[in-house]
Amino acid sequence: MEIDQRLGKKGGGWRGSESELQIEFVTRAMLFVAEAPEILLMYAIPNGDWRGFSVAKKLKAEGLNPGIPDIHVPVARSRYIGLYIEFKRAGGPVKEEQWEKIHALTEQGHLAILCDSAVVALKILRKYLKGEIE
Repeated sequence: MEIDQRLGKKGGGWRGSESELQIEFVTRAMLFVAEAPEILLMYAIPNGDWRGFSVAKKLKAEGLNPGIPDIHVPVARSRYIGLYIEFKRAGGPVKEEQWEKIHALTEQGHLAILCDSAVVALKILRKYLKGEIE
């Protein structure tokens, strides 16, 4: 499937997998490292992949925390101490534990968002790093 098809109609959100959406976002974000070197601090949180029982058990013992958003940018800007992005494909369900973590992170001073577009997420990231989000 071509990227243009996965982007969906204007405002329609991503139609590919959430993994593809996240890859698209990270790929686009890396193009702006010269503008915002802090992008290199951004990292993925591998909570969403399916794993076998033994691997899942080990990861949970290591601190895997279901519901934590997909991407973290540990950079303070404006009134926020960091940015979290949870990616969902267009119409994808949001689990209760994901909403709970987004709300808890917000209460702790982070900007935590839900996004179904790599383009929109990139715009938010760039505005965030410029300190333009209050």
